[in-house]
Amino acid sequence: MQFYFEDAQSPLLLNGAAILQVSAPTKGEHAGILMFQGRKAMDGNVQFRINTSAGSFYNGLIYLPYAVIDWNVSGSLNTESSYTALIAKVLNLYVSGTALFKKPTQDGNDFIPTGLSGGRGIRLVE
Repeated sequence: MQFYFEDAQSPLLLNGAAILQVSAPTKGEHAGILMFQGRKAMDGNVQFRINTSAGSFYNGLIYLPYAVIDWNVSGSLNTESSYTALIAKVLNLYVSGTALFKKPTQDGNDFIPTGLSGGRGIRLVE
């Protein structure tokens, strides 16, 4: 599954105590990309609000370079995910429990988008 957000009028609001378990496509041109925000969104601060409960996972690349993300986690997040790479303008992460953001494995079994491989773990960039 892939989420595509074309412009500044394309927010994501996941409210409630939902358990969301999603994975990026494993084949084709968009393999490894779970969420992608288009260049037309660069003129705004697009709001993304994600409220998740224990058992949720997001497997793949989340590429939201113009988004302001408020991510609320109740319980565990990504404990069953192979890897989660996140690129965002602003991330406000509120965790009551455990949140894991794993880097891709070296065995080649993860479907990593071109340009993302060889990552060295979490980095905060200003």
